[in-house]
Amino acid sequence: MLPSPAHRIRFALAPLAAALLASSCGDGGGADVDESSATGAAGGGGRAGAAGAAAGAGGTITGGASGTAGTGGGAAGGAAGASGAGAAAGKGGAAGKGGAAGAGGTGGGAGTSGTGGGSAGKAGAAGQAGGGAAGTGGAPDCASLTIDGPAIDVVGNTSQGERAPALVGAITEAGAPVAVIGIDWYCMESPGPVPEPVGHAVFEPWGAWPKDAGTVVTTASSGGERYVLGPSTLGRFALARVAKTPEGAAWSPLVALGKTASDPPLVPPGPGLAPLFTTLGGAGHALGMLAGGGGHYRLDVVPLPASAPAPSPGLSAIGCGTSELVAAAAPAFGKLVVAYSTSRDFGTCMLANGVDGPPDRLQWGVWDPTVGSFTPGSWAQPGFCPGCGSGAPIQWIAVTSRSDGAWIVWQTGGGTTSPTVWAVAVDAAGQAEKAPLQLTMDGETYAKPAAAALGDGLAFVWRNDLGQVPHTFVRVIGADGTSLGGAPVSSGFPDGLAVLGAPAANALIVGWSEKTSAGAGSRVHVARYACGPKGT
Repeated sequence: MLPSPAHRIRFALAPLAAALLASSCGDGGGADVDESSATGAAGGGGRAGAAGAAAGAGGTITGGASGTAGTGGGAAGGAAGASGAGAAAGKGGAAGKGGAAGAGGTGGGAGTSGTGGGSAGKAGAAGQAGGGAAGTGGAPDCASLTIDGPAIDVVGNTSQGERAPALVGAITEAGAPVAVIGIDWYCMESPGPVPEPVGHAVFEPWGAWPKDAGTVVTTASSGGERYVLGPSTLGRFALARVAKTPEGAAWSPLVALGKTASDPPLVPPGPGLAPLFTTLGGAGHALGMLAGGGGHYRLDVVPLPASAPAPSPGLSAIGCGTSELVAAAAPAFGKLVVAYSTSRDFGTCMLANGVDGPPDRLQWGVWDPTVGSFTPGSWAQPGFCPGCGSGAPIQWIAVTSRSDGAWIVWQTGGGTTSPTVWAVAVDAAGQAEKAPLQLTMDGETYAKPAAAALGDGLAFVWRNDLGQVPHTFVRVIGADGTSLGGAPVSSGFPDGLAVLGAPAANALIVGWSEKTSAGAGSRVHVARYACGPKGT
């Protein structure tokens, strides 16, 4: 057990930049949206459970009363088997963690070949943010994956390029599930460096397919070159971005959906370099930050409890290395599964008698901010991480929630082997349930992929670099690790990839950016893919 540092992490408020630098790129095309601070986080505690309800496919989660940090979030009854698409009866919802057992699902209507019912759905992954797991009805079948409607674009300023899309699910104040897509707006014509704003658009992707992905508003006037999005409470999402200050990062865990707020962001103490993740668990928000520099980099995790507007002690230097680290986190039963690259043994990065090396090791642990414990996972098994320890830093990590724990996905850095993407399912204690799955062939992709939860399974997007022209693909991995449906996304050189699973686990959306023509800037596109039974 690795205790939290004894010191208390302090925050200071820092104002946003007054305006964008004048250039031919204009003002970003849209109203400025400043980030809101963490004030009011305590009152939003009960909403954390409601915000997580979107991922409870078939069941719904009702959060605890306002201010209870969602601890009353129970599981509603299972819905009819796959919305009537399956011939088999939907099974009963599993007992909600902190709530009553889900009622039995009713039989689905006549389905094609009677295959749509699927297996019993497990808890909605994001529902764990409120402390309760959702019981569901019959899970949708995703043995095949087909594009569902034409690809759409965000509506923005065409004088600026769009790249590095990010996707996160959110719930409106009215309870509707929506998607938030973030972009890095960059200047295509400036001879020198200028601030790169962060923009975001909000759209509803799970009903009738819209004609566009929404109008982009300027969320922050700088920091687009390195930013991350994450979940938040009702009507909001979280943004963390690089800041040109000694602190290195600006964190806004309560950004209103498409609305202007007047509060400046929280700024964690420096020196820092860039944010690595922002997420929401049962105990509140958490920020993973790359800190240090000069050949000694470290990972710090800063919490913002839902029960108080002030930050609390976090984790310092849980990972370290001679070059930049990568990290990600996701909630699991009121705690957080945190995965990261590092160069030293678990818990030794703070010791003065060790020497950093390349961050070519994969580690993860389960963090309970309420008691300050950080328990290591099962990564220490010999030979568990293929490609790790090769001397080449791990390039990318993602963590997505499951009802029983989390998926951890990582991309090795090459070195003595070619870069490869792997995934492993871990339980709520961080113990691996099976051996890692190899998601790509050796050397198949050198670009950063993307992953997201799809029910208890995994949606994975990557660029295949083996042919003369790269092609981007999306594939679904089942809850048991079986490779299910897949589909092509694009041919070309995307500037970024993003993916988001539907709350009902019956569809997903993929975001990517690529140049539309020679000499033109990149544009962000979004496509939806529908799950179906085998052979459709």
